Formats: sequence, C-alpha cells, structure tokens
Amino acid sequence: MGRSSPPRSVNVMKTLIIIFSIGLISLLLYSCLKGSDETNSFMGTVDDIQTTIEKLMKSQKDDAFLIITIQGTEDFIQLTGDINGVQLDFPLITSRQNELETYFWKAAEDLDLKVVENKGSDGSRFLDIDINGNASNVSDLVKTFISNFLSVNRGTKLEFEVNI
Repeated sequence: MGRSSPPRSVNVMKTLIIIFSIGLISLLLYSCLKGSDETNSFMGTVDDIQTTIEKLMKSQKDDAFLIITIQGTEDFIQLTGDINGVQLDFPLITSRQNELETYFWKAAEDLDLKVVENKGSDGSRFLDIDINGNASNVSDLVKTFISNFLSVNRGTKLEFEVNI
C-alpha cells in the first residue's frame, strides 16, 4: 500500500501558519526599526532647554536633532549635537526667516559666537553656529541666544520637536 499525502486542508493550514508567522515577524521588525526614528513633540518653556540639550548631546543616533519653535509662530531654531556640543542651525528659506537674518547675526555677535554660512544642494542658505562645551554651558548659551534672537522669555511657550 502506498503512502498517501496529507489532506489538502492540512497543507493549506500549514501555509497559512507560515504566512501569518512571517507577517508577524515582519510587523515586529518594522515596529522596532520605525520606533528608532520616531520624532516626538512636547510643549515647554526655556526651562526645558537644558534637559533636552543634555539628551541630544548624549544621543547615540547619527541623525538626532532638536527643533525649538515659538508656539503659534513659524520662528524656530534647529540643533544637532554630540558629546562635545551642538550645532545651532537656522535656514534662510522663507521670507520670515530672511526677515530674521539680521537679528540672528546680532544675537550671535552679542555672545561672541562665530556664524558660518552654508549652502544647501539646492542653493538655499543656512546660518550655523557651533557651540562646544558641557551640556550646562551649551544650554546656557542656547537659552541666551534664543532669548536675544527671538525675544523668548521664561513665560514663552515653546514646542520641542525631538529625535533623540
């Protein structure tokens, strides 16, 4: 007597289990990878700058960043960083950003910070400032800079967008 193959329903069930398992593993991998690039936002004030910069400077992500925006406006600064300090970046793309350029240069000059102008691949201009030191000193300079540049005070509501 020859050996008979399993009923078709058993083969279908095995195939479905394999497909389901592969899908579940793929979903778990996607969730883990996606979570590592997740950007989070929270509301705060100048008092939240130091803690956030400390986290930025300690981040192990190559693409870690912090964007601080004055709530209800399009006025912001961007920061990237590592254990040695941060780079404060201000794009000159919109008309509002171009209006603020003079104030940026003045705030930097008042704090004796060196501004470097860079151009993007599309020709857009960016003003960059490297601020080196420990997180406390860097944070103090950033707080003073944003206060002078964008007239931020302790009561100003800020939106923090972070990927750290």
